[in-house]
Amino acid sequence: MVSFMPGPWNMLIHSEVDGMGHNYQYSCATYTIGDVGDDMGDFTLLCKDGSPIPADTAVQTLVALLQPVYSTDVTFVDASLWKYRVGTYEMDWYSALTLGVVGTATPPYHPAEEIIWTFRTQANHQLRFTFEETVAGGNLRTALSLQVGDWADIRDYLVSDANWILARDGTYPIVPMMSCMGQNEAVWRKRFRS
Repeated sequence: MVSFMPGPWNMLIHSEVDGMGHNYQYSCATYTIGDVGDDMGDFTLLCKDGSPIPADTAVQTLVALLQPVYSTDVTFVDASLWKYRVGTYEMDWYSALTLGVVGTATPPYHPAEEIIWTFRTQANHQLRFTFEETVAGGNLRTALSLQVGDWADIRDYLVSDANWILARDGTYPIVPMMSCMGQNEAVWRKRFRS
């Protein structure tokens, strides 16, 4: 089985719900690079169509799409941009962005539930996109093409030319495959056994 290194850059978006933090990490490529400590907007990310998008705009666009599937109990706290050291899993920090944005869904979140989406990439590998403790819950496996409403908006963005999120193979997602809902055992233990 082929193993790919993440990166070359990593966008980390941190959220919190009821005292528990979740870090969502997205591989990306940069179009232009600022200096360490510069504003997030001084960095531009490379979209699937080859166009640049300011890193702060990229994060805000993604979070705006995620807000409707997260309850008002969830806060997207901040984002940070990291660069991987070549051939390693070690990263160096470059920039941060304060978000302070809450989810907009009124149903409560589902504790310890996770949703994993898979996409086929341009290089015929897979990208996994994970959601933790959203307003959806249960134990269900369905075709990603069956998603509707706000979920379909997220799916459509991830396969659009405007997407900046890379799979570990260094290419972009192009075909939605599956949605798997279930319990995240590590989150469950942390939330209910601590």
